[in-house]
Amino acid sequence: MLFIGSGEKKQEEEKNEKGYYHVERSYGSYRRDLNLPADIDTNKIEAECKDGILSIKLPKAETAKPFKVKVKG
Repeated sequence: MLFIGSGEKKQEEEKNEKGYYHVERSYGSYRRDLNLPADIDTNKIEAECKDGILSIKLPKAETAKPFKVKVKG
């Protein structure tokens, strides 16, 4: 498993209009995890955050890469 990040979100909305007052609050924490397949080379994982976009490169392990087998016959 690869841990991506965690944080907390807080939001409040308040309205004070003709004869009524309304307040709404929401809050909570979050965490993001990714389940990785077993054939990933974890020593070569690369991550970059640019302009609010997270890019993660997960290279396959050498044993997981396809290879050719010559068939005699």
